[in-house]
Amino acid sequence: MGDLAAALYLISTAAFALIAAVVGIRLLLLSRKTGQLAERLLGLGVLLTASLGYGVMMVAAVGRSMLSDPSAPSALYTYITTAGWIFHNLGVMSVVGFVVHVFRHGVVWARVLAVVMSITLWAGWALHVFQGGMAGQLPQGGFWITFAIIGTYPFWTAIESFAYYVRMRKRVALGLGDQLVANRFLLWGIASLTTAGSIWFVTIPILVEGNLSQVGTPLSAICMLVTGVLGIATVATYWLTFFPPAWYRRQFSPEGA
Repeated sequence: MGDLAAALYLISTAAFALIAAVVGIRLLLLSRKTGQLAERLLGLGVLLTASLGYGVMMVAAVGRSMLSDPSAPSALYTYITTAGWIFHNLGVMSVVGFVVHVFRHGVVWARVLAVVMSITLWAGWALHVFQGGMAGQLPQGGFWITFAIIGTYPFWTAIESFAYYVRMRKRVALGLGDQLVANRFLLWGIASLTTAGSIWFVTIPILVEGNLSQVGTPLSAICMLVTGVLGIATVATYWLTFFPPAWYRRQFSPEGA
């Protein structure tokens, strides 16, 4: 079971990173065409967190787990892990910026909250680095300070998205809104929840086994398999949001399917 889960995990992780890269790049190209900041921020968020962040960190984790002594210092994997974390943290900041820009544009408390979240994220990560986290040491206080932001920021997006979806549905019922546009907010909310799910699942082995580099264990393989599947669901949902195919758009046309 563990070997099968490990194999499926590697496949799902590779697929997740690849699809996320395609979605992120397409969003950046779309933002270049439309000039819209929302697409640019979300495109950077998807690309940096999923492909260049999580993907790179998993390459380092898998590589380190293959060493004869995974806990031994390895400069190469330390550098790779560090790069992955930097990409990921920048992606988190991009998604938080997306939330502020789309849902709370010009709202002071939202801007302040985004700044506080960013400072906490980087301060916790700096402490995590100091505590040997990049070298695969046991997670300590710095990791959990960082996780306080990484593990919760998607819920902000979800709350804002679902709340706006409810408002848009009311406008649609009155003939003042577009069903496809309203559906976009529903999809954003769903993608945010699957993002949160992937983040929490990938952290279970750390909570249970207490080692950032234990990728080869059955629990890690199963949790990361679920993470990969949830990640694919996330980027697929974003794809439907910004690049809905004709068959999907027809569901919201006046004629119906």
